[in-house]
Amino acid sequence: GQQYLSMINGVLFGDAGRRLIFCPRMLPMERYVVPENTERIDVRAFSFCTKLLSVTLPDSVTDIGDNAFEGHVNLTLVAGRGSHGEQYARENDIKYTYPDAADWLTE
Repeated sequence: GQQYLSMINGVLFGDAGRRLIFCPRMLPMERYVVPENTERIDVRAFSFCTKLLSVTLPDSVTDIGDNAFEGHVNLTLVAGRGSHGEQYARENDIKYTYPDAADWLTE
């Protein structure tokens, strides 16, 4: 079937925005908010995007591929309490915080 690829702020999406496929390493942003309604983050989607300090995951994300955030040392995932994102962060030893605790991230 049709993939319906689209670029949103330089990030590649498929399946009408439900699947985040790839975030290019050269994007200069330090914070990225995954759009609401995104359900899947592909394998290695954010690998070695080392400029990123925080990635916010909406609760709609229920599937995160292996090594999606590979190569990150300074990354904090912002995920809802009890969400798949929180579980993924724990299982993969990635720092995480909750959206309501992340007020310090917004300058």
